Amino acid sequence: MDIKNDPYIQSLPRETEKDERQYQKVLASGSYPMQQMKAFVNKYTHVCEEYGSWAGDFYINTVIIRYMELVSEREDGCIDWLDAEKLYLMNILSAVDTFELSDDSMMEPDALSPKMETLIEVLVEEFEADMARGEQSFSGIIFVEQRVGVSVVKEILSRHPKTRDIFKIGTLVGASQHSARVGKNLTELVDPKKTDSTLAEFRTGEKNLIVATSVAEEGLDVQACHLVVCCYMQKNKKSYVQMRGRARRKNSTYVLMFPDEDTGKVRQQELMQWEEEMLEAYQDNTRKLKAKEESDLVEGEEEMIAEKYPITETG
Repeated sequence: MDIKNDPYIQSLPRETEKDERQYQKVLASGSYPMQQMKAFVNKYTHVCEEYGSWAGDFYINTVIIRYMELVSEREDGCIDWLDAEKLYLMNILSAVDTFELSDDSMMEPDALSPKMETLIEVLVEEFEADMARGEQSFSGIIFVEQRVGVSVVKEILSRHPKTRDIFKIGTLVGASQHSARVGKNLTELVDPKKTDSTLAEFRTGEKNLIVATSVAEEGLDVQACHLVVCCYMQKNKKSYVQMRGRARRKNSTYVLMFPDEDTGKVRQQELMQWEEEMLEAYQDNTRKLKAKEESDLVEGEEEMIAEKYPITETG
Protein backbone atom coordinates (compact mmCIF):
# COMPACT_ATOMS: atom_id res chain seq x y z
CA MET A 1 0.00 0.00 0.00
CA ASP A 2 1.72 3.14 -1.24
CA ILE A 3 0.40 6.14 0.67
CA LYS A 4 1.31 8.49 -2.19
CA ASN A 5 -1.31 6.75 -4.32
CA ASP A 6 -4.00 7.57 -1.77
CA PRO A 7 -6.59 9.92 -3.36
CA TYR A 8 -6.66 12.12 -0.26
CA ILE A 9 -2.86 12.53 -0.34
CA GLN A 10 -2.97 13.31 -4.04
CA SER A 11 -5.66 15.94 -3.46
CA LEU A 12 -3.47 17.95 -1.06
CA PRO A 13 -2.00 21.15 -2.51
CA ARG A 14 1.80 21.58 -2.54
CA GLU A 15 2.12 25.09 -3.91
CA THR A 16 3.46 26.89 -0.84
CA GLU A 17 5.86 26.03 1.98
CA LYS A 18 2.88 25.79 4.34
CA ASP A 19 1.18 23.38 1.94
CA GLU A 20 4.33 21.28 1.76
CA ARG A 21 4.65 21.13 5.56
CA GLN A 22 1.07 19.97 5.82
CA TYR A 23 1.64 17.43 3.05
CA GLN A 24 4.67 15.95 4.83
CA LYS A 25 2.76 15.92 8.12
CA VAL A 26 -0.07 13.89 6.59
CA LEU A 27 2.46 11.56 4.97
CA ALA A 28 4.00 10.91 8.38
CA SER A 29 0.71 10.37 10.21
CA GLY A 30 -0.99 8.52 7.37
CA SER A 31 -4.28 9.09 5.59
CA TYR A 32 -7.45 7.61 7.00
CA PRO A 33 -7.37 4.54 4.71
CA MET A 34 -3.75 3.97 5.73
CA GLN A 35 -4.65 4.25 9.42
CA GLN A 36 -7.51 1.84 8.92
CA MET A 37 -5.26 -0.73 7.25
CA LYS A 38 -2.74 -0.46 10.09
CA ALA A 39 -5.53 -0.97 12.61
CA PHE A 40 -6.80 -3.90 10.54
CA VAL A 41 -3.40 -5.61 10.67
CA ASN A 42 -3.03 -4.94 14.41
CA LYS A 43 -6.48 -6.36 15.17
CA TYR A 44 -5.79 -9.41 13.00
CA THR A 45 -2.55 -10.04 14.90
CA HIS A 46 -4.36 -9.74 18.24
CA VAL A 47 -7.12 -12.12 17.13
CA CYS A 48 -4.63 -14.76 15.94
CA GLU A 49 -2.58 -14.59 19.14
CA GLU A 50 -5.61 -14.70 21.43
CA TYR A 51 -7.94 -17.08 19.61
CA GLY A 52 -6.03 -18.88 16.86
CA SER A 53 -5.61 -19.02 13.09
CA TRP A 54 -9.25 -19.99 12.43
CA ALA A 55 -10.34 -16.86 14.27
CA GLY A 56 -7.88 -14.78 12.23
CA ASP A 57 -9.29 -16.12 8.96
CA PHE A 58 -12.83 -15.44 10.16
CA TYR A 59 -11.90 -11.88 11.09
CA ILE A 60 -10.32 -11.11 7.70
CA ASN A 61 -13.25 -12.61 5.79
CA THR A 62 -15.84 -10.77 7.84
CA VAL A 63 -14.16 -7.36 7.65
CA ILE A 64 -13.61 -7.53 3.89
CA ILE A 65 -17.08 -8.85 3.04
CA ARG A 66 -18.74 -6.33 5.33
CA TYR A 67 -16.76 -3.42 3.88
CA MET A 68 -17.50 -4.44 0.29
CA GLU A 69 -21.22 -4.59 1.08
CA LEU A 70 -21.19 -1.15 2.69
CA VAL A 71 -19.38 0.45 -0.23
CA SER A 72 -21.52 -1.26 -2.85
CA GLU A 73 -24.69 -0.12 -1.08
CA ARG A 74 -23.22 3.42 -0.87
CA GLU A 75 -24.24 3.83 2.76
CA ASP A 76 -22.58 7.22 3.11
CA GLY A 77 -24.04 7.61 6.56
CA CYS A 78 -22.04 4.57 7.66
CA ILE A 79 -18.73 5.40 5.97
CA ASP A 80 -18.21 9.11 5.71
CA TRP A 81 -15.15 9.16 3.47
CA LEU A 82 -14.55 10.56 0.01
CA ASP A 83 -15.84 8.22 -2.71
CA ALA A 84 -12.34 7.99 -4.13
CA GLU A 85 -10.98 6.85 -0.76
CA LYS A 86 -13.66 4.17 -0.49
CA LEU A 87 -12.79 2.80 -3.91
CA TYR A 88 -9.07 3.01 -3.17
CA LEU A 89 -9.43 0.91 -0.03
CA MET A 90 -11.90 -1.44 -1.73
CA ASN A 91 -9.38 -2.16 -4.51
CA ILE A 92 -6.72 -3.01 -1.95
CA LEU A 93 -9.01 -5.32 0.03
CA SER A 94 -10.37 -6.99 -3.10
CA ALA A 95 -6.88 -8.39 -3.73
CA VAL A 96 -7.22 -10.48 -0.58
CA ASP A 97 -8.81 -13.89 -1.13
CA THR A 98 -11.77 -14.73 1.08
CA PHE A 99 -13.12 -18.21 1.55
CA GLU A 100 -15.84 -20.00 3.47
CA LEU A 101 -14.74 -21.42 6.80
CA SER A 102 -16.30 -24.72 7.81
CA ASP A 103 -17.19 -25.62 11.38
CA ASP A 104 -15.09 -28.77 11.08
CA SER A 105 -11.99 -26.77 10.17
CA MET A 106 -11.82 -25.27 13.67
CA MET A 107 -11.34 -28.82 14.99
CA GLU A 108 -8.05 -29.18 13.12
CA PRO A 109 -4.80 -29.09 15.15
CA ASP A 110 -3.74 -25.55 16.17
CA ALA A 111 -6.80 -23.99 14.50
CA LEU A 112 -7.74 -22.51 17.87
CA SER A 113 -5.35 -21.07 20.42
CA PRO A 114 -4.65 -22.86 23.75
CA LYS A 115 -6.62 -20.08 25.48
CA MET A 116 -9.67 -20.69 23.29
CA GLU A 117 -9.44 -24.47 23.71
CA THR A 118 -9.23 -24.02 27.49
CA LEU A 119 -12.18 -21.64 27.49
CA ILE A 120 -14.31 -24.21 25.66
CA GLU A 121 -13.34 -26.92 28.15
CA VAL A 122 -14.19 -24.69 31.12
CA LEU A 123 -17.56 -23.72 29.68
CA VAL A 124 -18.58 -27.30 28.96
CA GLU A 125 -17.38 -28.59 32.34
CA GLU A 126 -19.21 -25.87 34.26
CA PHE A 127 -22.39 -26.34 32.24
CA GLU A 128 -22.36 -30.09 32.84
CA ALA A 129 -21.61 -29.57 36.55
CA ASP A 130 -24.61 -27.26 36.86
CA MET A 131 -26.86 -29.77 35.15
CA ALA A 132 -25.55 -32.59 37.38
CA ARG A 133 -26.46 -30.50 40.46
CA GLY A 134 -29.99 -30.25 39.18
CA GLU A 135 -29.84 -26.61 38.16
CA GLN A 136 -32.77 -25.57 36.01
CA SER A 137 -30.73 -23.08 33.99
CA PHE A 138 -27.19 -21.86 33.32
CA SER A 139 -25.92 -18.30 33.08
CA GLY A 140 -22.41 -17.08 32.36
CA ILE A 141 -20.36 -14.08 31.25
CA ILE A 142 -17.07 -14.13 29.34
CA PHE A 143 -15.00 -10.95 29.54
CA VAL A 144 -12.57 -10.26 26.68
CA GLU A 145 -10.12 -7.40 26.38
CA GLN A 146 -10.99 -5.92 22.98
CA ARG A 147 -14.26 -5.31 21.18
CA VAL A 148 -13.14 -7.42 18.24
CA GLY A 149 -12.82 -10.40 20.59
CA VAL A 150 -16.51 -10.23 21.39
CA SER A 151 -17.53 -11.09 17.83
CA VAL A 152 -14.79 -13.66 17.35
CA VAL A 153 -15.47 -15.59 20.56
CA LYS A 154 -19.23 -15.55 19.91
CA GLU A 155 -18.69 -16.93 16.41
CA ILE A 156 -16.45 -19.74 17.62
CA LEU A 157 -18.73 -20.79 20.47
CA SER A 158 -21.80 -20.59 18.23
CA ARG A 159 -20.21 -22.97 15.71
CA HIS A 160 -17.94 -25.26 17.73
CA PRO A 161 -19.36 -28.82 18.00
CA LYS A 162 -18.86 -28.90 21.78
CA THR A 163 -20.67 -25.64 22.53
CA ARG A 164 -23.07 -24.76 19.72
CA ASP A 165 -25.96 -26.85 21.05
CA ILE A 166 -25.81 -25.81 24.71
CA PHE A 167 -25.13 -22.07 24.69
CA LYS A 168 -27.38 -19.28 23.43
CA ILE A 169 -24.94 -16.41 23.13
CA GLY A 170 -25.38 -12.66 23.26
CA THR A 171 -22.84 -9.84 22.96
CA LEU A 172 -22.30 -6.67 24.95
CA VAL A 173 -19.99 -3.77 24.08
CA GLY A 174 -19.88 -0.07 24.90
CA ALA A 175 -20.66 2.69 22.45
CA SER A 176 -17.69 3.95 20.42
CA GLN A 177 -17.45 7.56 19.32
CA HIS A 178 -16.02 8.56 15.95
CA SER A 179 -15.59 11.90 14.27
CA ALA A 180 -17.48 12.76 11.08
CA ARG A 181 -14.47 11.97 8.92
CA VAL A 182 -13.70 8.73 10.71
CA GLY A 183 -17.23 7.44 10.22
CA LYS A 184 -17.55 3.67 10.38
CA ASN A 185 -14.44 1.91 11.65
CA LEU A 186 -13.19 -0.75 9.26
CA THR A 187 -12.03 -2.97 12.15
CA GLU A 188 -15.36 -2.99 14.01
CA LEU A 189 -17.48 -6.14 13.89
CA VAL A 190 -20.05 -5.53 16.64
CA ASP A 191 -22.68 -2.83 16.34
CA PRO A 192 -23.48 -1.59 19.89
CA LYS A 193 -27.07 -0.86 18.82
CA LYS A 194 -27.57 -4.54 18.05
CA THR A 195 -26.54 -5.56 21.57
CA ASP A 196 -29.24 -3.54 23.33
CA SER A 197 -31.56 -6.54 23.69
CA THR A 198 -28.86 -8.80 25.16
CA LEU A 199 -29.49 -7.99 28.83
CA ALA A 200 -33.25 -8.45 28.55
CA GLU A 201 -32.79 -11.80 26.80
CA PHE A 202 -30.22 -12.83 29.40
CA ARG A 203 -32.63 -12.13 32.27
CA THR A 204 -35.43 -14.12 30.67
CA GLY A 205 -33.15 -17.05 29.83
CA GLU A 206 -33.45 -16.58 26.08
CA LYS A 207 -29.66 -16.13 26.21
CA ASN A 208 -27.57 -18.05 28.75
CA LEU A 209 -24.10 -16.75 27.91
CA ILE A 210 -22.81 -13.22 27.27
CA VAL A 211 -19.50 -12.32 25.65
CA ALA A 212 -18.61 -8.80 26.75
CA THR A 213 -15.95 -6.17 27.10
CA SER A 214 -15.41 -4.43 30.42
CA VAL A 215 -18.60 -2.42 29.83
CA ALA A 216 -20.44 -5.16 31.74
CA GLU A 217 -18.23 -4.58 34.78
CA GLU A 218 -19.49 -1.12 35.49
CA GLY A 219 -22.93 -0.04 36.51
CA LEU A 220 -24.96 -2.34 34.27
CA ASP A 221 -27.76 -4.34 35.84
CA VAL A 222 -26.35 -7.75 35.00
CA GLN A 223 -27.70 -10.53 37.18
CA ALA A 224 -25.46 -12.75 39.26
CA CYS A 225 -24.16 -15.69 37.21
CA HIS A 226 -23.17 -19.32 37.63
CA LEU A 227 -19.92 -18.67 35.79
CA VAL A 228 -17.73 -15.64 35.10
CA VAL A 229 -14.59 -16.01 32.98
CA CYS A 230 -12.04 -13.24 32.54
CA CYS A 231 -9.81 -13.83 29.51
CA TYR A 232 -7.34 -11.04 30.25
CA MET A 233 -5.29 -9.56 33.09
CA GLN A 234 -7.25 -6.97 35.07
CA LYS A 235 -5.33 -3.76 35.47
CA ASN A 236 -6.72 -2.59 38.80
CA LYS A 237 -8.50 -3.60 41.97
CA LYS A 238 -11.78 -1.95 40.97
CA SER A 239 -11.99 -4.00 37.79
CA TYR A 240 -11.30 -7.20 39.71
CA VAL A 241 -13.95 -6.46 42.35
CA GLN A 242 -16.63 -5.54 39.81
CA MET A 243 -16.00 -8.55 37.62
CA ARG A 244 -15.72 -10.99 40.49
CA GLY A 245 -18.99 -9.68 41.91
CA ARG A 246 -20.90 -11.07 38.93
CA ALA A 247 -20.22 -14.63 40.17
CA ARG A 248 -22.22 -14.63 43.39
CA ARG A 249 -24.95 -17.20 42.84
CA LYS A 250 -24.90 -20.44 44.79
CA ASN A 251 -22.19 -22.81 43.47
CA SER A 252 -20.90 -20.07 41.17
CA THR A 253 -17.40 -20.10 39.68
CA TYR A 254 -15.02 -17.28 38.83
CA VAL A 255 -12.23 -18.16 36.38
CA LEU A 256 -9.16 -16.07 35.62
CA MET A 257 -7.04 -16.98 32.60
CA PHE A 258 -3.27 -16.34 32.63
CA PRO A 259 -0.78 -16.51 29.74
CA ASP A 260 1.48 -18.95 31.61
CA GLU A 261 1.90 -20.70 34.97
CA ASP A 262 4.57 -18.36 36.35
CA THR A 263 2.49 -15.29 35.59
CA GLY A 264 -0.49 -17.00 37.16
CA LYS A 265 1.35 -17.67 40.42
CA VAL A 266 2.51 -14.07 40.71
CA ARG A 267 -0.95 -12.78 39.84
CA GLN A 268 -2.63 -15.09 42.35
CA GLN A 269 -0.48 -13.68 45.14
CA GLU A 270 -1.47 -10.17 44.13
CA LEU A 271 -5.15 -11.11 44.03
CA MET A 272 -4.93 -12.73 47.48
CA GLN A 273 -3.49 -9.46 48.77
CA TRP A 274 -6.40 -7.60 47.17
CA GLU A 275 -8.82 -10.02 48.84
CA GLU A 276 -7.25 -9.35 52.24
CA GLU A 277 -7.39 -5.59 51.69
CA MET A 278 -11.04 -5.79 50.64
CA LEU A 279 -11.91 -7.91 53.70
CA GLU A 280 -10.10 -5.49 55.99
CA ALA A 281 -11.87 -2.52 54.41
CA TYR A 282 -15.23 -4.31 54.77
CA GLN A 283 -14.59 -5.12 58.42
CA ASP A 284 -13.46 -1.55 59.07
CA ASN A 285 -16.62 -0.15 57.49
CA THR A 286 -18.72 -2.62 59.49
CA ARG A 287 -17.06 -1.51 62.73
CA LYS A 288 -17.65 2.15 61.87
CA LEU A 289 -21.29 1.47 61.03
CA LYS A 290 -21.82 -0.44 64.26
CA ALA A 291 -20.17 2.33 66.30
CA LYS A 292 -22.41 4.93 64.63
CA GLU A 293 -25.52 2.86 65.35
CA GLU A 294 -24.50 2.53 69.01
CA SER A 295 -23.78 6.28 69.22
CA ASP A 296 -27.18 7.09 67.67
CA LEU A 297 -28.83 4.72 70.16
CA VAL A 298 -27.17 6.42 73.14
CA GLU A 299 -28.17 9.85 71.84
CA GLY A 300 -31.73 8.63 71.39
CA GLU A 301 -31.87 7.34 74.97
CA GLU A 302 -30.52 10.64 76.32
CA GLU A 303 -33.21 12.55 74.42
CA MET A 304 -35.89 10.29 75.88
CA ILE A 305 -34.58 10.89 79.42
CA ALA A 306 -34.52 14.64 78.82
CA GLU A 307 -38.14 14.54 77.65
CA LYS A 308 -39.22 12.44 80.66
CA TYR A 309 -37.44 14.61 83.20
CA PRO A 310 -37.50 18.14 81.82
CA ILE A 311 -35.46 20.73 83.74
CA THR A 312 -37.23 24.02 84.16
CA GLU A 313 -35.22 27.19 84.11
CA THR A 314 -34.68 28.78 87.53
CA GLY A 315 -33.47 32.19 88.23
